[in-house]
Amino acid sequence: MNVLIVTARFGLGHVSAAAAIAEQINENYDDVNITTIDMMEFRYPTIHRGIYKAFSIFAGTVPGVYEKMVRMDQHLSAMPFREKFTKADIIGELVERYKPDVIISTWLIACKYIGAYKRKNRSSIPFITCVTDLGAYNEYISEMTDAYLVADDVTKAGFVAKGVEADRIYVSGIPVKQAFGKVLSKHDGKKKEVLIMGGGLGIISGADGLIENLGQREDVHATFITGTNRELKDQLTEEAGDRFDNIEILGYTDNVPYYMSRADVILTKAGGITLFESIQAEVPMLVPAPFFAQEKANADYIIRKGIGVVTDSASDDSQYEALTKMLDDEAGMKGMRNQMKHIKDHLRGNEISSIIYALTYAAEMEA
Repeated sequence: MNVLIVTARFGLGHVSAAAAIAEQINENYDDVNITTIDMMEFRYPTIHRGIYKAFSIFAGTVPGVYEKMVRMDQHLSAMPFREKFTKADIIGELVERYKPDVIISTWLIACKYIGAYKRKNRSSIPFITCVTDLGAYNEYISEMTDAYLVADDVTKAGFVAKGVEADRIYVSGIPVKQAFGKVLSKHDGKKKEVLIMGGGLGIISGADGLIENLGQREDVHATFITGTNRELKDQLTEEAGDRFDNIEILGYTDNVPYYMSRADVILTKAGGITLFESIQAEVPMLVPAPFFAQEKANADYIIRKGIGVVTDSASDDSQYEALTKMLDDEAGMKGMRNQMKHIKDHLRGNEISSIIYALTYAAEMEA
């Protein structure tokens, strides 16, 4: 079986979901060839890195303008390159080259192009859309989509309200790598572990104040992960210096599942992928007041499910105060971890491999 996964690196969420899906399929199929394509790299092989770098700078430095663009047509429909993809038969090229038996998209803009290809060519290739947001955005919707993987029952209800048939929607959570499900003991009598992560852009609000406050707590060990943001890593390393032996500063690391699974609390932005990684690792979340619409939906989910705390602001004082309350409330933390276990149990029935099997089998029967 040939599986084609299309994605893009506008933030790390789409790519992370694609990798998790590939991992799940490989675990459940013996004879499978999986190809993952970065749509921007495929369409713009010489300038895609510059495009992604410009996006990161734009989203990180002028988020207000970026947010307004995101809201046009509910999600990214006014962003650059839309017309270029529409005119070029990108999906046709990919189908011709890789001969997929099933196509999966983790990038919402690609959904329309795949749907247009299927409609134009009367293609029966099963098409699965993985929704990496909590919101039911219009850009994900195509009448040619055979199955939607969504994060939550509320997301499913949102798509149903927009006319998508309920039996095409599977509540599976946002896919994350299996390593995040290897939960370590949180109660070994050692220091409480706090993990602070900057998300895909490596932005940690109030990091200096957090280092100063956490560094003075003898019962806490804190790890800061800045990802690819080297400037922030250097800044925090200088700030921590040799003053605090309970503060660890890391840049990019492939070992995030380990650091997350050993943590008692994770302080991070309300990104969709990080949210479900935290659920798999059963580590309660502390989220600064979100700005983007997607992050607000994720924050609402955290509150509604009782799996973390969302602060009123992103100031270092507000975050440290909320963090202290969480660390000192073991009963509350245990309740959050139990809620995460319940969520995991609820999602287990809709794994991507079983959905692929059902769709490809149905396609074979029709053929």
